[in-house]
Amino acid sequence: MATGFTPEKLRKIHAEFEAHLPDEPAFEDAETAPAVTRVSFAGTEMGMLMHLDFGPGGTQNVFLNPLVARTLLEGISEAGVSHRWWPAFVNGQVAIGPELSRADLDHATHIRSVRTDSVPAGILVVTDSLTWFMEPAFASAVAWSIDETGKRAGWWDPVYDLIPSSGSQN
Repeated sequence: MATGFTPEKLRKIHAEFEAHLPDEPAFEDAETAPAVTRVSFAGTEMGMLMHLDFGPGGTQNVFLNPLVARTLLEGISEAGVSHRWWPAFVNGQVAIGPELSRADLDHATHIRSVRTDSVPAGILVVTDSLTWFMEPAFASAVAWSIDETGKRAGWWDPVYDLIPSSGSQN
């Protein structure tokens, strides 16, 4: 198992990640960033589709390639340890959004890079095109989903290094 990307494509994804790295998060932005009120996920060897529901602030579908997903997982994990969130997520503790389909991917924002900052109340996620805030329970659910998707799709090895595909499809 592996990511759906060749070594060459993974190098390009890494370069794009660095080229589009957002500024360091300013946690005061958490006061104005939309907060996640429901979330749902779908993943493959190519990445993860997430539906973020911001309540009255609207909704957004985002697609995270395995590098962006892993970086978000790392940020959430560091915040969880630092702020002692674990085990904040209990099945059913967060509101789950709608089931996602292939058609949702067509309208998703493809996130190329991400940074995070956190306080005990949650985590601020800043990407190259969108900023949002998640309380610990939502952050825990997102981290769990990324980790499970990455393991099942074979994105990474035991130390979370991305595994390129051996094929030439991507």
